[in-house]
Amino acid sequence: MEEVTKLFIGIGLSELKAKETIKNSSVSAHLKNCIDVGLKFSPNEISKAHGMLLYHIATKIKPQTAVHIPLLSQYVVEGKMESELRLNAAMEYLLTNPLGDVDMKAFEESFGCGVVVTPDQIEAEVARVINSHRAELVEKRYVKALSQYL
Repeated sequence: MEEVTKLFIGIGLSELKAKETIKNSSVSAHLKNCIDVGLKFSPNEISKAHGMLLYHIATKIKPQTAVHIPLLSQYVVEGKMESELRLNAAMEYLLTNPLGDVDMKAFEESFGCGVVVTPDQIEAEVARVINSHRAELVEKRYVKALSQYL
């Protein structure tokens, strides 16, 4: 048990969280599986950021998609799935397509693998959408506020 605690602490869990996780045999087994797979693809160590995503897999995976833990873990430690949002999207895809082989192209598209959007791009797109509706926004800006008093 001491060895597993050290393993869990090594990926970024606090000692308390590691001991708490060990008490849940299902989550503990899933997390150990995630770490074992992760170490195959990142043999030196697993970063804390990746460790938290592996923990997310272990705690959120559904029984019908648990067979895909190695796939998810590999994508996390290889840096192809760097956020909880993307991980959730990938798990949702696997949940809606649980049988048979995974269509890797559709899987990667489901969570935006390789898609990088900068804050500047987001800002430019928001400005573009606002500008495309500017006339309507200006015309109706007080209508909703005034309607509550009428």
